[in-house]
Amino acid sequence: MRAPREKLMQNATSYIRFCWLRESMPGHLERDGGIVIDQDDLLLALLSLLPSQQRTETTQRLVSQDAVLAALSGEKPIESLPAWVRKGLTVILGPLTTLAQRHAAARHAGVLVDLAARIRAAVPAGAEVEVHLPYLDRRAWPLRFETLDNTEFVYHHGRVLPAEVAGCPEQLAEYTAQWLAACSADATMAAGLAFTHSVRASGELAAILSPVPPGPQSGPVESVVTLELAASACRAWFYAPLEKSGAYFPVHASASVAVQSALRRWVPWHCLTHLEDLADTATAYPLLAYMVSRPFPGSRRTDFTYDTLTKNWTYLMFQFARRPLRLLLKRIHAALTEAGHLELAAAYHPDLAKDIIAGVRKERRAIQALVAAEGAIVNQILKFGLELRAAEDPRRVTSLASEFSYGLGTRLRRLFRDRDLTGFAPLVLIEATNALSKTLFGESALRVTANIRQVESREPERFSARLAPAA
Repeated sequence: MRAPREKLMQNATSYIRFCWLRESMPGHLERDGGIVIDQDDLLLALLSLLPSQQRTETTQRLVSQDAVLAALSGEKPIESLPAWVRKGLTVILGPLTTLAQRHAAARHAGVLVDLAARIRAAVPAGAEVEVHLPYLDRRAWPLRFETLDNTEFVYHHGRVLPAEVAGCPEQLAEYTAQWLAACSADATMAAGLAFTHSVRASGELAAILSPVPPGPQSGPVESVVTLELAASACRAWFYAPLEKSGAYFPVHASASVAVQSALRRWVPWHCLTHLEDLADTATAYPLLAYMVSRPFPGSRRTDFTYDTLTKNWTYLMFQFARRPLRLLLKRIHAALTEAGHLELAAAYHPDLAKDIIAGVRKERRAIQALVAAEGAIVNQILKFGLELRAAEDPRRVTSLASEFSYGLGTRLRRLFRDRDLTGFAPLVLIEATNALSKTLFGESALRVTANIRQVESREPERFSARLAPAA
């Protein structure tokens, strides 16, 4: 038998966490949810021949990949393999009855051999990583070898992902939704959700606006923040109250507030990265006001976000914003003054907090569009959560992930003017899921890490203030 999990965990160069969702048969979703495997056993994992992949109470002995390849190549009789191994090979590689079928299976196995080599090449030496293969639904399954043969892998912030997924926010959003669906329905999943965002910003603004403040910084920095959510937290959607339950509103309101709070922390940080970004006060003022505004706590059974069609929504939103905005302006004013931008610093004097809020309320087009999109994002997530709750199996909901992620991406692209914030889709899913889990189970399952490093200094840029009209 292979070394136990504890022994593998001691040698960071020998193991990975294997993750693969695939619909190999109609109505059946196979899922490897982060099983710990030795890198030398990667081919066996791709063939679903590891004992830990077998959904049976009978303990299976590990078969060697050499024995499997020898039987497929004809060096040994195919009957030399145990019956459960031949059955597993048939699912992945195709029928093994005739000689021609075994030759085709051997070619398919060669694709997987090359695939394992490409994956291992993408794993950094000594790194503890999850390896994610592309999601294959029933329609894609017949073309699995062409797909896998053309898939390249990259190391992406602690995970090895298909390059196409890692490089495309829309595909990463869809994959995150698929993974959430699988985790919500299966308590054995060991790999949860992850989100990483990297921003190059002036050290002064990073210290003020970053969701994880790095402390005093000077000069430009690269700030990389990673959120990791345990797979067990995703089960919260499975246990969430139904709409007809009296507990539905308070539980789901916590998820809504978490999404609203996350957007207030992350959107200004993404859009205001350098001091010169503050020169356009027509853009900066609404973002700063939004950052310190009050998330909507919920009202009645179905109102989870601000209704921008009512008359007093801006009053409720900014009711307690004046003091925190004043404190925020104080820090920005000091940073601009220290950088020598005295004219622009005057536009961020702490005494202007009241006027800025009044101006945002009066010229409400920007903040209204932002809050309306925020509400649509929350409703989209809660609707998807109800679908997770109602699903009898994860396959049904993973098939809906494409439509959900498309709708979520559309709303994120409309969140603030022309900024494409599709990449925040995993963020809002993680925050909503963690809040739901914390409300139901009593503790946070989220781990947040930040890596801040100095980068090469930029040449100082000349810019002039483009002040918003006075309230």
